[in-house]
Amino acid sequence: MTTALEARVDEVLAALSGAVSHREYLTRLEADLRISVAVTGARNEQTRATITEDTNLDAVTRTALIRYHEQVASVDRRRARDSEAREVAALDSVIAALRTTIGRQAQGMKSALERARTEHARLQREYDNAYDEIQATDAHLRNLQRGLEHQIRGLFTAVSHRFNEIRFRHGGHGGDLHFEINPPSLDLPEDNQPTSRGWTLLATPRWARRPPDNGHLEHVPYHEDANTAQYKLATIQLVLAALLANDDPIGRLLILDELGDGLGEAHRERVLDALRRAAEETGMTVMATVQDDIQHEAFARCSEVLLLRYPSDADLLNEPTYMFAGGTHGNHSELVPLRDALTSSRGPGWSALLIAYDHVVAAQAAHRRAQGHAD
Repeated sequence: MTTALEARVDEVLAALSGAVSHREYLTRLEADLRISVAVTGARNEQTRATITEDTNLDAVTRTALIRYHEQVASVDRRRARDSEAREVAALDSVIAALRTTIGRQAQGMKSALERARTEHARLQREYDNAYDEIQATDAHLRNLQRGLEHQIRGLFTAVSHRFNEIRFRHGGHGGDLHFEINPPSLDLPEDNQPTSRGWTLLATPRWARRPPDNGHLEHVPYHEDANTAQYKLATIQLVLAALLANDDPIGRLLILDELGDGLGEAHRERVLDALRRAAEETGMTVMATVQDDIQHEAFARCSEVLLLRYPSDADLLNEPTYMFAGGTHGNHSELVPLRDALTSSRGPGWSALLIAYDHVVAAQAAHRRAQGHAD
């Protein structure tokens, strides 16, 4: 059997190339001899090999084959253990490096997060303060807007009431001031829609042309066709209403150019009486220019008159202005020269002072004339 085995070994070795390892030789021999070896590892790291198939091997060969497989398995296991240890050591160093990198990144992220939280808190405080300021400003603006709207509405209402009173007082059938007040919107626009940025005030004077019909009074807007005299009369009445509606009309000045132009006698009297009554009741001043055709009616209702005299186109300058004042004790039907009115109101002392002043002025003029002749 030994001779046959050696012969087979020599045959197999002769058939193999030199590049084949001893393990491969043995593996092929075991395959040819139908030898199957099982290797198991115990808990005490000892390796046991057993021949699982019954062959005609002798005890020495069997023992040698079993010992070889046990030694080979033990060597392989040690190699695997050493390789695993080196791999574990390398892996530990890699893991340590990764942990260090991750730690630095975590610390950086933590610092960045703290800075972000601090900045967020600061921005939140600024936002809260700005929001509170915006809310306070918005509330203040809304209060101002409501206050302005209330004042404007009250003023227009007062003018409307005064206009109605004046119309009734002068024999009319009343009137009013129809108005609309549209303040700008303070709300944010939606869907990029434009919003009004200014006040819109619409006022339409209206007056009644006929008595009420079953308690209903029809007011006609001023832009409707009307008699020119009635239109001018209503215009002056509206101006008076605006002045009288003021809480403190004293010291205000109403200037009217070409007073009474285009008015008939009846309307002229009503306008002049209304102006005089408004001046006396409120303390305001009415200054008007009139033509010659109504000067007598106007002078009778004025406290002071300036009469401008235009001689002709040949003269470069007008004649000296004649100044008159109303009579004493409020008698507007009698006009006297302003100088006489001043001296009579100031008494003898003031009159004597004016006379002395006139003498001084006359003496100075005579002296200048004398010097001129002497030269």
